Amino acid sequence: MGRVFDELKPNAYDWKGMRYQRTERPGGKVVTEYIYCDEKGEPYLRVERTEDKQFLQSHWVRDGLSGKWVYGAPKGPKIPYMLPSLVKLPPETPVFITEGEKDCEAVLNLELEATCASGGAGKWTVDLNKWFEGRKQVFILADNDRPGRKHALKVARNLGRIVEDVRIVYFDKLPNGEAMAEGGDVSDWIAAGGTKDQLLALAAAAPAFTGFPQVQIRAGQHARAQDEIEAALIKANQPVLVRAGKLVQPLWSEYPTAKDGKTKVTVLKTVVPSNLAYMLTKHAATIVKFDKRTNSLVPVDPPVAILQGLLERGHWGFPRVSGVINTPTLRPDGTILDQPGHDAATGLWCWPDDNLIMPPIKAHPTKDDAKAALTLLKDLLVEFPWVTSLDRAVALAALMTAVLRGAFDVAPMFLFLAHAAGTGKSHLVNVISTIVHGRPCPVITPGNKEEMEKRLASLLLESPPMISLDNLTVNLEGELLCQITEQPLVKVRILGKSETPECEWRGTMFATGNNVTFVGDMTRRGLICNLDARVERPETREFKFNPIERVLGARGDYIAAIISIARAYLVARAKADCSPLGSYGGWSKFVREPLIWLGEGDPVESMAQAREDDPDRSAAVALVEQWKAHLGTDESYKVRDIIDCAQESRDKIRMSVGGDDREFVHPEFNELLQDRCPVRGGGIDARELGNWLKKIQGQVHLGHTIKITKKSDSHGHRWRLEPVEKPGTVAEE
Repeated sequence: MGRVFDELKPNAYDWKGMRYQRTERPGGKVVTEYIYCDEKGEPYLRVERTEDKQFLQSHWVRDGLSGKWVYGAPKGPKIPYMLPSLVKLPPETPVFITEGEKDCEAVLNLELEATCASGGAGKWTVDLNKWFEGRKQVFILADNDRPGRKHALKVARNLGRIVEDVRIVYFDKLPNGEAMAEGGDVSDWIAAGGTKDQLLALAAAAPAFTGFPQVQIRAGQHARAQDEIEAALIKANQPVLVRAGKLVQPLWSEYPTAKDGKTKVTVLKTVVPSNLAYMLTKHAATIVKFDKRTNSLVPVDPPVAILQGLLERGHWGFPRVSGVINTPTLRPDGTILDQPGHDAATGLWCWPDDNLIMPPIKAHPTKDDAKAALTLLKDLLVEFPWVTSLDRAVALAALMTAVLRGAFDVAPMFLFLAHAAGTGKSHLVNVISTIVHGRPCPVITPGNKEEMEKRLASLLLESPPMISLDNLTVNLEGELLCQITEQPLVKVRILGKSETPECEWRGTMFATGNNVTFVGDMTRRGLICNLDARVERPETREFKFNPIERVLGARGDYIAAIISIARAYLVARAKADCSPLGSYGGWSKFVREPLIWLGEGDPVESMAQAREDDPDRSAAVALVEQWKAHLGTDESYKVRDIIDCAQESRDKIRMSVGGDDREFVHPEFNELLQDRCPVRGGGIDARELGNWLKKIQGQVHLGHTIKITKKSDSHGHRWRLEPVEKPGTVAEE
C-alpha cells in the first residue's frame, strides 16, 4: 500500500473497516487496492486491481468519523496519488510521475517521491495540474509502448508551463543493457535490478522538455506555415475534426438534471480563427517572427489570414468525425468504446461524462446475465401502455439502438404512436435520451416537408446522438429521411448556400405523433411502437414511479445492461432464427437478434403496420385492383387510354348545381385517379398519372406489376399490368 497509511495513522478513520471482504467479482478476484486521499488526508478514491488487470473504482462517502466505499469514481475533480505527501514536499524536491499506481509504488520503494493519476494512459486531466504549480523539477516515466509515450508527452505538455524543469524518461533498455520488452515499464526496470542511483542518473540525463515546436511566419510562405500549424495541432492531439467539408471541434456544456445532478453534452461546432488560435498557442505550438531590432525570433499572435487559409483549404490530415458520444458504446467488432478522444474504428468523438458511474461489464457475459439485464430494462418501461408485446419489443430495440449506435453504420427510425396526447410518447423518448446523455431529448417541430429537411440538415452538422421529431401531424416521407436512416453518408444542404457536402451521422432518429405513419420508401426504414392508455384523459394517469428519476439514480447500470445483452449474444453459440433485413445487417446483429434470442418479439414485424397504413401503397394496390378488373393484363395502354376507361360514363346525365354530373361506369377507378392525379376544377391530370406510373413501376402488388412495354415516342409510353414471374422462370417475349 506504499506510505499512505503511515501518513494517515493519526486520522480517526478505521482503515480496516474501509476494506471489504474480497470475493469473486465480475473482473476476477481483487489482488491489490490503492487508496487516494485528498490534501487533508481524507479518503477520496479506491482503485482495485483484479487478476485479469481490470481496475475498479470506488469513492468514499463519509458518515461521521467513519464511512463506506460506494462503487464508482468520485464526482469531483481528479487528484494525484499520494497527494498528502505531495503537498508537503518542498518545491525543489524532484517528483517522479508514473503511468499507474503499481509503478508509483515501485518508485516509492526506492525512497523517491512519486505520484500518478488514476485511470492509466491518456487519463491525465487539467484538474491535476494545479498540484504541481511552482515545482522545480518533474520526471515523467514513460511506459515502453506507443500509449505510454503518448501519455508521457501529454503530461509534459500539461506541466511544461507551470514546472521549471520537465523531463521525460524513456525505458527502452533494462539495467543490464538488454532491450526492454514492448509495454515494459519502470516496475519491470526495477525488477531487473535497477537502483535508485541508476534511476536518478537516467532522469538527470534525460533532455529537458522544451515545450511546443515553433512555427516561423515569413512573407510568401503561408502554405508552409499552414502545413506546420496543422502538423502541430495533430501531434498535440487537439480536437480538430473534419465534417461536411469543414473543420469542426467538439464543445461541451454542463446541464443540470433532476436531484441536483449534472451531465455533460457535446456538440460539434465549426472552427473559427479565434478557436484555432486558442488551441494552437495553448496546446500545440509557438508562433514566432524574426525581429530586426533584436536580431532574434520573437513570439507573435497567429496571423488571421494564415488561420483562415487553413480553415478554407478543403483538404486536411485531421480525422473525419461521424458523431459525438459521452457514454460507453460498442464498436462493430464488439469491443467497448469508452476512451476519450477520436475513435478511428467508428469515427466517433468520445468525451465521457464525468458524472456517469459505470459498473464493471463482463468480458464474456452469459445468457443468464443477458436475461437479468433485459429484466432491468423491462422493469424500467413497465408503466408504459403498450398495445401488444411487439410494441414493447420495439421500445426495447429503441433503447438498445441509441446506446449501441457505435456498433453499426445505419439504424432504422423509431416512430412512437398514440391516438391521443398525453399517452407517453415524448416521455418514452426522454427516458431513452436520459440514458444516452443524461437529460431530456431536444426536439424539433417538423412543419412542412421542406422546413423539416432544413432543420434536420442543421442538426446533422452538429451531430447530436439523438434527434426527435415531436408531435407530428403529417406522415413521414422524403429523400433526406430515407438517406439518414439507410445511408452511411448523408448529403446535407447548408442554409444560405448551394453546397451539399457529405457527412456521416451515428445517431438515432425518433418521431412521435398521433395517428400518423411512414409513407413510401420509409415503410421499410422505420419501426412503429404503439401506446394506448384506453382512458379519456391519459395525461391524468398516476404512475408508481418516475422512470427518468430511476435512470438518473443508476444511469450506468442501464448502459451496462444494454452492452451486456449485445455482448452476451455475440459470444453465444446459438443464434436467433430470423430472416435477413436489407441495409440493416449490423443493427440486426447487435439489437434485433439479441432481443429475439431472449424471447422478445421481432421488432421488424412492426414494419407490417407501416406497410398496411401507407397511403401510397394502398393507392398502388387499389390501382392494380382496378386495372386488373377493368383493363385486364393482355393489352398495353397509353395514359390517355387509362383515363378514358376510368372516366367512361353512361348515357344518363343528371344536371347539378355545378354542371354536368356524369354517372361513371367505373366510379371507384375514377375516384382513385382523381384523388391521386387531380386537375384543378375536377378531372384527371395525364401528366401526374404518367409520373405516378413511373414511380410505382416494378413494384409488386397482389402478384402483379406495372411495366412500360414501349418507350416514349411521339405517341407516348405504353403501360401494361403483368403477373409476376416466379423466380427462375423467364417471361415470354
